[in-house]
Amino acid sequence: MPASPDELLADVLAAPDDDAPRRALAAAWRAAGDARGELIDVQLALAGLPAWHPDEPALRRRERAMLATHGAAWRGAVPTGALDVRFVRGLVGHASGSPRALAEHLPALCAAAPATSVAIDFEDDGVNDDDLEALCACEAFGGVRSLSVPEGDCAPAAWRRLCAAPVWRRLRSMSLGPGMSQAAVVTAMAAGAAPATLAVLEFEGFTEGIGDAGARALAAASWASQLRELQLRGQALGDDALAALAAASLALTRLDVANVGYRDNAFSAPAIEALSASRWFAGLTACNLVGCAIGGAAAVALTRAPLLDRAWLSRTGLGAGELRVLLGAACWPRLVELSLAGNPLGDDGARLLAGAARLPAVLALAGCGIGPDGLDALAGGAAVDALDVRGNPLAAEHWQRALDADRLPRATALMLDANGFPAELCAALRQRYPRCDLIGQPAGS
Repeated sequence: MPASPDELLADVLAAPDDDAPRRALAAAWRAAGDARGELIDVQLALAGLPAWHPDEPALRRRERAMLATHGAAWRGAVPTGALDVRFVRGLVGHASGSPRALAEHLPALCAAAPATSVAIDFEDDGVNDDDLEALCACEAFGGVRSLSVPEGDCAPAAWRRLCAAPVWRRLRSMSLGPGMSQAAVVTAMAAGAAPATLAVLEFEGFTEGIGDAGARALAAASWASQLRELQLRGQALGDDALAALAAASLALTRLDVANVGYRDNAFSAPAIEALSASRWFAGLTACNLVGCAIGGAAAVALTRAPLLDRAWLSRTGLGAGELRVLLGAACWPRLVELSLAGNPLGDDGARLLAGAARLPAVLALAGCGIGPDGLDALAGGAAVDALDVRGNPLAAEHWQRALDADRLPRATALMLDANGFPAELCAALRQRYPRCDLIGQPAGS
């Protein structure tokens, strides 16, 4: 006798990270005429697709339509209480609320839905010690994998106590927003204990930043070596922060020190080169140096990370000469995603890329000063999955000429500026590419 939807939902709750029980539940719901089955299938499909994939827009439209029609009823079918919830992989998977609301309502929600992602909002009712104590003791948090604080802030000592609570048994990632991205918070956190499963730490806020003092405290934390991913974008970091990270006993596979937001990171080229010479840098598989004006040091750094498969080097001042260094790096054959946007590569850089035996599957060349000659060169280069050439001096006539000569870049997905392009040209480009995002043109034009 086939399992009932209730039994299959119990399987999902027992193994929330596994897609197989969800697919079985989706099939049972579809057979019963329950539209929730389609939502599971659609969101699972989206979770497995890159953003550039040709099927992504239609799936996203279907997802929005289903949630607009049924979302309120589906949310009402689980005991959310005062929590805001979001669907993840077809079921309620994310919950946000104040410490009091989470401590009160998360147990019932987790008994009915795989809510493994939680956001604490300290903004609405402030921080009450009794609420935090209840949160620290809330057994439902034992199944949480992802924790974030997008709004508001918590006293550093209280946050350290929450991080050290024994309830955390599976917490893998932590993301701290503007109010929590400050030196006092990370210093207090570093001085205490962290969940033994914590592997991903992100500082998302750009209002104050953790600064060099926070980075030094983080690098010296007893648990720093367990981290695999560290995001420090726009955290008011300088060379001292990089020196502390370089000297730390880390085992990172992903590092993000991009210069973005209101509190910029500002590094010198020698500091980046010293960081890349650290013992752990060679183990990176992803590195983000966006906005760090370090020129050739960005390319040199990547030559010291042979395992890299993703690199973001937009707006680093990397020119065609430095690109030659990158093309010779040991990681080049492994790269599946590379962003070079905003660098002065010009047509010379496009020709260098076109001469490579292979190119990263996802290649961003927006705003690189590539003109008609560079476009023609790229047409003779290796095929890619996704190519972004927005912001380059390429007018409609250049694309029409390339189309007429059958000299278009080979890609599954293409993104370009098309404001003012003739409708016939837009239609021809969309027919040529399985996914063609024409910025400045209506999707159906």
